[in-house]
Amino acid sequence: MKLLGISSGQTFVWCVAGGVLAACVGTFYSKAIVGKIVRGLVKEEAFDENSAKSLEDIGCKGPLYRFHLRKGTAQNGAIMQGAKGKYYIDSGKVDKLVAKYGTKEPSFAGLCAALGVACLAGVLFAVYYDDIVDIIGGLID
Repeated sequence: MKLLGISSGQTFVWCVAGGVLAACVGTFYSKAIVGKIVRGLVKEEAFDENSAKSLEDIGCKGPLYRFHLRKGTAQNGAIMQGAKGKYYIDSGKVDKLVAKYGTKEPSFAGLCAALGVACLAGVLFAVYYDDIVDIIGGLID
């Protein structure tokens, strides 16, 4: 079925491309914000309540960082709040958080490259959708 000259398969391709774009931006955002908190606490070796650091101590000023540490978030339970608004990483979860958020700041150039590749792939698949379906159909028969 075609709607405005676009087949439902092409619509599916655009939806997948949009999902990939959203995932790239979401991952970058998470690694930039929460990752900065994790990297700062690891760098300062804040692994218990005695070595806890404030967000300002690790260079994470502003309400956005506190927002990501509120109760009910994925970080709640891994990044603990100590006395006087200081935070530390539960020592049993350090390796898991470092593996998830990395040890380096995410690169904006890397984000742009990922977005460019996703856009290019979406355009190519949408333009050549009918040809790709014909080739796959020929392989199956």
